[in-house]
Amino acid sequence: MIEEWGYPAIGVAICDTPTAGHDMVFLDYRECGPQGEPKVVHIAQEFDYEVTFLANNFEEFIRGLMNEDDFEFEE
Repeated sequence: MIEEWGYPAIGVAICDTPTAGHDMVFLDYRECGPQGEPKVVHIAQEFDYEVTFLANNFEEFIRGLMNEDDFEFEE
């Protein structure tokens, strides 16, 4: 999907979202280089590949995940 949707070459895609390719979560190696610890970012394809910071590293990202039961959804 990275090539198909034209995502920037900033690192490694670690997951997609329910939008089926229109946004993805990446390990961002732009600042740390190939040997450093990457940040975790979200890239929105439909918003001109806008990059949104999620976490300073993968561990912080995982520890910040929440169960969907923690949210209230409107129907």
